[in-house]
Amino acid sequence: MNKIQLILGELNKNNIDVEVFIVTNMSNIKYITGEEIEGYILLEKDKTYIVTDGRYIEVANNVCKKIDNANVIDILDKEKIENILSKKCVGIEAGNITVARLNNMKEKYNFKKVIDTVNIVEKIRCIKINEELDKIREACKITDKAYEYIKVYIKPGMTEKEVKNELEYYMKKLGAEDVSFSAIVAFGANSSKPHHVSGDTKLNKQDIVLIDFGCKVDGYCSDMTRTFFIGGITEKQKEIYNIVLNIQLEAEKNAVKGVNVKHLDNIVRADFDKHNLTEKYLHSLGHGVGLDIHEMPSLSYKSDCNLEKGMVVTIEPGLYFENEFGIRIEDTIIITDGKPEILFNSSKEIQII
Repeated sequence: MNKIQLILGELNKNNIDVEVFIVTNMSNIKYITGEEIEGYILLEKDKTYIVTDGRYIEVANNVCKKIDNANVIDILDKEKIENILSKKCVGIEAGNITVARLNNMKEKYNFKKVIDTVNIVEKIRCIKINEELDKIREACKITDKAYEYIKVYIKPGMTEKEVKNELEYYMKKLGAEDVSFSAIVAFGANSSKPHHVSGDTKLNKQDIVLIDFGCKVDGYCSDMTRTFFIGGITEKQKEIYNIVLNIQLEAEKNAVKGVNVKHLDNIVRADFDKHNLTEKYLHSLGHGVGLDIHEMPSLSYKSDCNLEKGMVVTIEPGLYFENEFGIRIEDTIIITDGKPEILFNSSKEIQII
């Protein structure tokens, strides 16, 4: 079954009866077309329209050769678009389209009815096909190599920004098209901030280093965090590191097909609670990875879904001590029929450089 049929099937499964479904989320457009195309897609029961401008017309025409009953419409051709949308019941991606954009379309095309939808395409994107998994595997290989490189490159006196820029440049040098997100490089006490913005802090001879980074291959992301030490490690750091590592390894082992994500996160919280450290665990256990660095499913106590074969998620427990240090260890993994496939080979044991 092709992607468009899957989307129409998901609408039907959720009893969303629309004549036209409007796809505006850029990652969802990439998922459907395989290309970066600005504009939007109109899905009818038996026809697909890619609405875009002159910059993407040629690319869109090539895409349409691979999709049954697909056509390109120039975004300036109001008459053609009006013929499709006028007085129709349309479904929109409510979590993506802006109020201003929706109001503009309503004014132009006189919709009969608008039905809000949430995560229709995103639910389908949760389960990756082999082609998608291969792209994520390649992104993870590049990330692995970049981590090994940066451990040799890094020296006391360098700033966080210097290391971040070199890390991102090196991944692109290895073939990444882009970074998954702006890398987090945190030295010393800055590591206690889970989403630290790398700055001018210089590396000292007895510092902890936390690096959270990833890259993209044909739009698909990787995500890895490693924490290591320069010159030495304190007893407290060693104790906390081993607690995080053991919990991370156990969580990965438990991340199997059929397990409930809320249950998985709650196990981690209970394990931290045994050490009276739950209040230092400041985020959820992980998240889905694909065309977006954060996508469904969320591995959180707030979520309520089961892991399925083909999902790609992160396992990233961490502990953070304000103005002291933080430790996070993260892998990207694939859910399989058996034990999960861990996509990084970089060591997670304590490393002192």
